Amino acid sequence: MNLQEIKRKLETLSAAKNDTFSIEVSINGRLTKTLGRVMHMRKGSTVVPYKMEFSKQMLETVAESDINDIIGHEWAHYYITKKTGVNHNHDVEFKALCAEIGSFGTTTINVTRVVEIKHKYELFCSCCFKRVAVYDRKCKTVNNCGSFESTCCGSHLILQDNSENL
Repeated sequence: MNLQEIKRKLETLSAAKNDTFSIEVSINGRLTKTLGRVMHMRKGSTVVPYKMEFSKQMLETVAESDINDIIGHEWAHYYITKKTGVNHNHDVEFKALCAEIGSFGTTTINVTRVVEIKHKYELFCSCCFKRVAVYDRKCKTVNNCGSFESTCCGSHLILQDNSENL
């Protein structure tokens, strides 16, 4: 799903409530654990949504039905905050709005991955070859993997560097 399709979906959700969708929407390549988010700012005692972001990784790897649920969830954050001037987080009113539009109202969702997520670095146990960790950035563990032991067998770790293939 691309940015224009996301915006159309958000505009359709707003139009169903006789509202106009009016904030910036973008795709963020750095979001990996967070699938989507709405950013707010304070204007006096009022909270105002000003930007919505979606994870690029999520858009590339998750089933379309789950993407639509995530878009609905983030739209519900936007809409209820815009209408009330209060950040409702995941309270009863927010959950009721999510239920009304057929989206999930919780902080977590089990998504269906249709494409495997690729990681730059994978660490394997040198005894049983079980994958024990994945990283997308170099860190102490990646740089010195031979100094660490796996929790499965207590053996040294082996690094598989996939960064050339990404």
